[in-house]
Formats: sequence, C-alpha cells, structure tokens
Amino acid sequence: MKGTLKAGEICDIFKQEAENNIYQNANGERIVFKTSTLAMADGGDGSVEALSKRLHLNKVRLTVNGPFMQPVASYYAIDLQGNAYIEMASAVGLVMIPTEKRNCMQTSSYGFGELIQHAIGNGSKKIYLCLGGSSTSDAGIGMATALGFQFLDKQGQKVQPVGGKMKHIAQFVTSENIEQIRATDFVSLYDVNNPILGKNGAAPAFAPQKGANKTEVKILEQGLERVVKLMLTDTDFYKKQHPHGTKIDELIELEGGGAAGGMGLGTHFFLGAELKSGASEIMNLISFEDKLDECDVFITAEGQLDGSTINGKVPFEVSRKANDKNLPCYVICGKNSLTEHQKKTFGARAYYSLIELVGEEKALQEPEYALRRVVQDMLKDIACIYGQSSRFLNIKARSKSD
Repeated sequence: MKGTLKAGEICDIFKQEAENNIYQNANGERIVFKTSTLAMADGGDGSVEALSKRLHLNKVRLTVNGPFMQPVASYYAIDLQGNAYIEMASAVGLVMIPTEKRNCMQTSSYGFGELIQHAIGNGSKKIYLCLGGSSTSDAGIGMATALGFQFLDKQGQKVQPVGGKMKHIAQFVTSENIEQIRATDFVSLYDVNNPILGKNGAAPAFAPQKGANKTEVKILEQGLERVVKLMLTDTDFYKKQHPHGTKIDELIELEGGGAAGGMGLGTHFFLGAELKSGASEIMNLISFEDKLDECDVFITAEGQLDGSTINGKVPFEVSRKANDKNLPCYVICGKNSLTEHQKKTFGARAYYSLIELVGEEKALQEPEYALRRVVQDMLKDIACIYGQSSRFLNIKARSKSD
C-alpha cells in the first residue's frame, strides 16, 4: 500500500490479528487460524525487498543520479550465484518526488542505467530489472545514455535524455560497451502489460500521475513515437540484440513495452532484455506454486484496485492461481475502484476496503488501525463461512509490496 504500509508490515499485522484474537463459526464454536505470510511484489516498488529473504540477497549500496539528476542514495542486490536484482524505483522512483513537483517531461532514467552499469562491472551475468514505480517517461534513453549510448538531434548535438526532449532525437550512437551488454542476460519485470504507444500506451495511461498535463501527454507521445520509429529503422542493431527473438515489426505491440514510461521497450531494444510479467516471475522465483496445496483460503492486498490490477498485478495473479485450485481468495485494499465486470474478471470471493470502512482521511492517517479493523471483519466472515471446530484453517496471506 504505497506511501502507507509495506508488504512485510501488512503481513505482520495480518498474522497478529489472525492468531491473537478469538473467532467463531456460525455455530459459536471457536476457530483457530493457522497462518503463513509471504511478502510479494509485481516488479514495482519493493520488489527487491520482497525477494531478499527468500533468495538470500545482499545489497550493494551506491550513490547515483536521481530523477532530476540530483545525487540519491540507492542500491541493488545480488544473490549467491552473482545474479543482480535492480529496482528502477530505488534510483528514479515516483515516491522520491513530492506530488506538486512531479514532472516526467524533465525526469530521466539515467540513475537506473548507472545501477545497471555498476552491476555489469561487478560481474553479474544475469540481471533482473524491476521496472515499476518510476517517475520517468523517456523510453529508456536516460538509462541507455548512462550505459554509453548517445542520442543526437539533426545537428548532431546530444539530446538531453529526458521525456520532454525525445521528439528532437534524429539518431542514436551505439554504446562502446555493447559487447559487454550483449554478454549479459537481462530480464525486465513489468508491473503493467501496456504497449508503448496508443490510447493505453505509456504516455496517456501513466504520464498524468507523473505530473504531465494534457498538452505534455501529447508531447510525450510524439517523443515516444519518435524513439520507436528510430528503433524500427535500425534492423541490424535489433537483430544483433535479438537474433532469435521478437520480430522488429512487433515492437509497437510488445506486451509490457509501455511499462515505466516505455522502459519495457527501452530495455528490450537497447539491452536485449526479455520482458516478463513481474508478478508471475516473482511468484516463480519464490516458488509460490509449491505453497498452493498448503492452504484453504488465500488473502491478498493492494493499495488500490482498478482496471490496471487485472493486467497482471499481484492480487489478480494470486486470485487466478487460487481459482485454478478451487480455493477462495479474499482481497484487502485501500480503495476499490473495480467495476462489477472487472470484479467478475478478478474472481475474488470478497473485497474489503479500508476507505469504505473508516473513511479516506483515517485510512491515510492511521493505516495500521484501519488495516487491523478490516482484517478483523474479514476473518470473522471467513470463520463463519468456512470454519469447522474439527479442523484448522490454513490461511495464506499474500501482500503486494508498498
């Protein structure tokens, strides 16, 4: 629940409320909940933290350039095999910028590229890139610039690698480090599966929450179109990056290409990255499937439920996997904006909203109190519906990171 509670905190609160309170079934018999919690993420904020304990990750801390090219303390993590896990939000995250100062016309993904360059130099041969939660909309040109690529205008002058300047790019010069980049296996984890262009693309779908007004959204869309056009014309470069992969004429519709302001497509083109659903891949990395047979009920949490949730966010993936096993899934959220049709697609048994229970102001100011209230109400309902005095209920709580 971004800006309020982290995934681990949500899991702890749930476990406390489930195991420290008394619940009864419809017959008045006491129900004892046995709980197991697991912090999860979908490629956005908190993904590295969610993976850290399960994969025994160690953090590498360094200072990089932030969204406005100011120094920020950042990090990435490495596992026991030397694979790196880099979170875009740790360098150029949206939460780093106060709401009134957000401006994706001026932000750059350069610091994200610095993290990538450091991991390559540190010897990592496989790098997972967690793309969500960014403040940028630059199609990855900032990231690529940090890795040695150059973006030039018609006069051959370098273009500032920010969203608002993309439309001036006339050509790009390949990095001198390209062989080192090609020797590295990149996997980009996206938290939304939107393409890069069109009404559901990076600019119209996400730039407004990053500070862009209607005019700026159009400018950003023009810039993204310009970058994509350059990509489509450089078939030789693309074939070397993806000798057996996606055809270059499929880039515009590439699933996840519009994630993180076009960073999905940016990492795919410039780094040769394979794009995967963050929620699904993180579930694989933490062996989520192995846990499915241990539970009777699933519970998952998200800050806001809306149309984007059913495009691969953690709660939807948890609900989908629970339904595959004919297990009920309950969802806790800060705000529920799902339509009735979307709820049917989602497939959860019930939804519990903090705002609906205690109001928006209290939910934001006292999120722990609000969450505890919601968890208690939900567990009372679960006990009444499923509880039997002769058995334990094994509850699996799956929480998306903050």
